Amino acid sequence: MVLTIDLPDDVEQRIRAQNPGLESQAREIILVDLYRRGQLTHHALSQALRLDRFETEEVLHKHKVTEDLGTLEEHLAEVRAVQELRTSGC
Repeated sequence: MVLTIDLPDDVEQRIRAQNPGLESQAREIILVDLYRRGQLTHHALSQALRLDRFETEEVLHKHKVTEDLGTLEEHLAEVRAVQELRTSGC
């Protein structure tokens, strides 16, 4: 996919002067945002970034994206559900 952002020449020059590697930065930001919104899996993000699993974790950490591990109440509800299954003989 090729994405084009149309900017006035002076703005583009200023941005490029301050941000070497701008294309790769923009690509990373867009892909991480898609992951954050649940539109990419971790595996798909790794493939798109051309990184291994651990390097992808570093990128997510850099962008302050953490896995949603749920609340304590949600975990306790899961424990209760498993306990109920065990006592019911399933």
